[in-house]
Amino acid sequence: MQSTPSNTSTSLPSDDRAIRLPEVIKITGKSKTMIYSDAQKGLFPKGFKIGLKARAWSLNEVNAWLESRKQGGV
Repeated sequence: MQSTPSNTSTSLPSDDRAIRLPEVIKITGKSKTMIYSDAQKGLFPKGFKIGLKARAWSLNEVNAWLESRKQGGV
């Protein structure tokens, strides 16, 4: 019998949802390269793994990042 790995990641609040890269690009206007580059620099949410090669972002975190840009934050 094989055990399944436990989910150690933080679950999203009920008013949030996971979004994939194409939606992040559409919401932010950033390129894939800039999203990953800025995430590595701590300038954009890093997202979280949802599979071996799949990553998602919290819609609330992306919206909060976008709102900080509207407020003049860098």
